[in-house]
Amino acid sequence: MTKFLKNFSVFHFLLASLLNFMTPPAHAEDGQSRATSADADRVFEFTEHISSQMMETPSQFIDSWPGDHISNPISLGAGKTSIIDGGKLKIGDRLVARESSIRISPDASRITSVTLNLEGSCISRQDFKNRYSKYLVSNVPRGQSDSEVLTLSVAKSRGKVEFSFPQSNPQCLSSIHIAPADKQTLEAAKSLK
Repeated sequence: MTKFLKNFSVFHFLLASLLNFMTPPAHAEDGQSRATSADADRVFEFTEHISSQMMETPSQFIDSWPGDHISNPISLGAGKTSIIDGGKLKIGDRLVARESSIRISPDASRITSVTLNLEGSCISRQDFKNRYSKYLVSNVPRGQSDSEVLTLSVAKSRGKVEFSFPQSNPQCLSSIHIAPADKQTLEAAKSLK
């Protein structure tokens, strides 16, 4: 009888372990675990910090870049922007910008944009809305492909930050684009107040 109970207990333990392994956590969204509030805050604070530095000279901006690898500028041709690969950036405990890029104006006098492609835990649309109650919808998916994105924009002083949620995983933030705000965006943002 004791041998039966030992084998029975081992069987139940293995079965419970297997079921636990196969069942996704309750907080998972499309295979991604939900970001902690600390990670969500770090993403938004990091984005706002980068946005506040956009008016610095490119050399000042690049010198303060938090990544451990940054490439030399790659020119896209005469009179066109240059692109710098900003490398991989650890933003939170379970969140990284797997790719980052910095664009510099043709005359190398200013940063024209920064893009961060995120990977790791899910920063949800609700996390975004909790941080930014006033935002613009600047792009809506038209249902043509999974690569389309819903883009929500926030205007900060002279800058614009665009948060993109892909059609393939619409509840999780996939990329952030930071650039100077155009006049139309600033006007629209004023009407939200």
